[in-house]
Amino acid sequence: LSLPVTMFAYFSFGQTGSGKTYTVNGPNSSSVVDWGVNYRALNDLFSISQKRNNSYAYEVSVQMIEIYNEQVRDLLCNDNYQKRCSTSQPNGLAVPDASLHPVNSTSDVLELMNVG
Repeated sequence: LSLPVTMFAYFSFGQTGSGKTYTVNGPNSSSVVDWGVNYRALNDLFSISQKRNNSYAYEVSVQMIEIYNEQVRDLLCNDNYQKRCSTSQPNGLAVPDASLHPVNSTSDVLELMNVG
């Protein structure tokens, strides 16, 4: 059974000091109760994929970019080349030159977040 590719992106924006990082990541605590939106979504994603692994094969990858002052930068690549955006994709905006990193767990994603 082949399922269509599903892409997911989220971004947060707002005034400095408004609580974006706290909402997304939560406080500096390892308690599940204190997890932010990011950790909860990742945990659910990998939990569901594990429960369904007999029926479906999931491939999850991470791409992390920063758009600042009209420049696009790959946060997981050491090159300093500006990346280009493509709006010709059927699903909206894409950054085809940005690196894509396969992950298998929430901890894999968190390691990449520490890099980026």
